Amino acid sequence: ITTQHAEEIGRLWSSFYCNGLTVSAAVQTDAIFDSSKTNINTITAGSATAITVPELLKMRYDGTNGLPAQYWAGEYGDLGWIMGQAAFADIISLMDSTGRPVFQPLAVSTAATGVMGTILGLPVYIDASAPANTAGLDAVVLTARNAYRVVDRDPGMVTQLNPWAKQSSGITEVNSYARSIGRWIRPEAAVVLKMGA
Repeated sequence: ITTQHAEEIGRLWSSFYCNGLTVSAAVQTDAIFDSSKTNINTITAGSATAITVPELLKMRYDGTNGLPAQYWAGEYGDLGWIMGQAAFADIISLMDSTGRPVFQPLAVSTAATGVMGTILGLPVYIDASAPANTAGLDAVVLTARNAYRVVDRDPGMVTQLNPWAKQSSGITEVNSYARSIGRWIRPEAAVVLKMGA
């Protein structure tokens, strides 16, 4: 039961990290997929649904709206792509000008380990809660690892047993909760691909 609760709590907080959490008009958790965030770099796709190789290259290397060079390596943490399954499915079929796939699977990728690989040499993280590559939505984020922070509040996940709630039917109630927060610490060390209208 505790494992199932932990998985569901993880999915819940994953949704909050990707899409944000606002309570009573106050932002409780910043959305990773938020091209309107102050100081975050944004590339707008030319299509409402399709992602192209030039757009990924702009995100990675363009000096105007892409990821600034000072965040490419070093003390700012390693870089990675974050996207949903729909965006990944779109990108995995892309080829560069020489016919080489943009997504390169790692040699250790197997049916047991799952699909692991890189886009332009950087790891890819797939999240089920990420927005789809649909018109007007933010579909792909390229970020330095320490640009966004997740802080779990003490004492972590708490599970409480209540044997009295349904005592007459012989059922023990199990409740779990966890408190966390996600914040952009350095939004300028990230770039968001916003799909066209």
